[in-house]
Amino acid sequence: MNASPEYFAQLGAEEVLKVENPGSADLGRFPTFARRWMSSFGASPKVCSILWRKLDPKRTIDSYSKPRHLLWALHHMKVYPSEEVGRAMILWDNRFMDNIGNRSLVTIDGTDMRCEMRFDKGFYSFKFRKQGLRYEVGVCIRTGHIVWVNGPFPCATHDFTVANQAVIGALEEGEELEADLGYVGDFRINTPNEFGPEDLELMKSRARHRHETVNARLKLFEVLKKPFRHHLQLHSEYFRAIAVITQINIETDSPTWQVEFVDRHLRG
Repeated sequence: MNASPEYFAQLGAEEVLKVENPGSADLGRFPTFARRWMSSFGASPKVCSILWRKLDPKRTIDSYSKPRHLLWALHHMKVYPSEEVGRAMILWDNRFMDNIGNRSLVTIDGTDMRCEMRFDKGFYSFKFRKQGLRYEVGVCIRTGHIVWVNGPFPCATHDFTVANQAVIGALEEGEELEADLGYVGDFRINTPNEFGPEDLELMKSRARHRHETVNARLKLFEVLKKPFRHHLQLHSEYFRAIAVITQINIETDSPTWQVEFVDRHLRG
């Protein structure tokens, strides 16, 4: 996929700078836009186009690579935003979007990432029988958007222990979560119930399954799919950057499928 300088100018203006598209990649004609662009990316739209062509990321990195990913990478290196800035794109308050009155607004699940390290039973994951790090991800049931990221934790850390440290405390009064059986232990977390109404359990199952596909999207990036070879302290930066990219993809080009969900409280 070729991406022209004009395409990069439009993409950067609309998705990153949040300004009106100048309609041209010639920054010399728009000095104010040029200053904002260069302070945000450090490379002109023409240079971005050349980089995209020379890198050929669809072949050398990942078939799902898009020009916006190059822009976000340049933005990260040029601006080097704090973790709080990155988090601003994954907002816990977004769980209320399109809410119809459900108390259960979010599915949570842990996802494990392999890391190259000496054997340590505290980091051992029974999912892939190697050492790694675990992150907790929350997905809004109504929109399919990522609204929560917490971690990393050693893989041997129990899912409920992770949830009890942060996300449970972030709930409002009366609010609940949907999760799998690994989260049994708190009345605010609804888990599969073989004795529950069949149609309700089916809706809960669909929401959890949709969440698993979001976790899978994170691992479309080889740095999270393959064993991580760098210092473990860097892993969180990679994970959160990819979570932001994944969320932008969900908002724009690749939304998740919709889940019809009416929780037990609305059902009466």
